[in-house]
Amino acid sequence: MTATAGSRKPVNRPSTSRMITRRVLPVVATSLALGGSVFLAGNAFAADATELKVTAAEDSYTSSARPTFTFGGSDSIVAGQNGTDRMAAFLKFTAPATPSGKALSKVELRLTRDKNPLPGAVALKKVAGTGWTQKALNAGNAPAVGATVGTATPAATAATVSFDLTSTVTSAGTYAFAVTATQKDAIARFASTEAATAASRPQLVFTYRSTPAATPSKPVTPPTTPTGPNSGCTVDAKLVPSCNILWGAAAGGFSDTPRDEALKQWEAKSGRTASIYHTYHR
Repeated sequence: MTATAGSRKPVNRPSTSRMITRRVLPVVATSLALGGSVFLAGNAFAADATELKVTAAEDSYTSSARPTFTFGGSDSIVAGQNGTDRMAAFLKFTAPATPSGKALSKVELRLTRDKNPLPGAVALKKVAGTGWTQKALNAGNAPAVGATVGTATPAATAATVSFDLTSTVTSAGTYAFAVTATQKDAIARFASTEAATAASRPQLVFTYRSTPAATPSKPVTPPTTPTGPNSGCTVDAKLVPSCNILWGAAAGGFSDTPRDEALKQWEAKSGRTASIYHTYHR
C-alpha cells in the first residue's frame, strides 16, 4: 500500500475488522445535501382562456307614461327618467352549461351605448320573473325588479357599459335583469337585439379557463430498512453486502477526537448509522 500525504501508513500494524450490529440502509435514488428537502413538482395549471358570447334571448323596455305600449321591436332599449316618465330596460339570457374540461372564471354583461350621452350612474337589478317576452312586455305587466347586482358610473360618451355578474350567473339556466338610471332627466339608451350590428347587441360574456388534466398520483414509497435475523442482508469475508449498501466514512480520521466519539458525531450529522466500523489499531 502506498501512503498518501496526511494519512497513517498501516504497514506492520495488524489489521482487524470488528463487526458492529447496526442497520443496513438502502440506496435512495436522489442525492440530497444534509439537512435538505425533497420537492415533488406537479402539473402546471393551464393558463389559456376562452370567451363565449351569448346574445340576449329577449329584451325590451317599459315606460310609465305609456303603460300599455310594447317596445320589443325597437333597435334600442332605454333606462332613465324623462320628466315624469320612468323607463326601465329588461333583458333575458340563457346561460349555457360549462364545457367539459373548463372552469367558469368570469361572467360579464356588456351593453353598447346607442345614441344619447349616458347618465352618471346606471344600475343593474335582478329580475326573478323570466316568463315575459319582448313582444308582450309593458309597464303594466312587467315583472318585479329585485336587488341591485351591479352598478356603473360611465363617462357620458363611453362606448360600452359593463357589469360583473360572476357571482350572479353561476350555472346554466335563464336569467333576467333590469337596467335603471335614477338621475333626473337623464336617459341611457343601449343597442338592443334588433340592432343592425350584431357586435353591439346586449351580450353575456363567459370566460373559461382550462382545468388541469387529472394525473394519477404516484405514491412516494419510502425506503425500507431490512431488520432482524430474517432481513436477508449479509456481508461476505470481504465485507461486501449481499443487498443494499454499506454507508460509512473515516470518522475522526484526521482529528484527535476519539474514534468512537467521532463515529457518533458523524452518525448524528449524517442522519444514518454505520453498518461496519473498520479501523487500524496501534
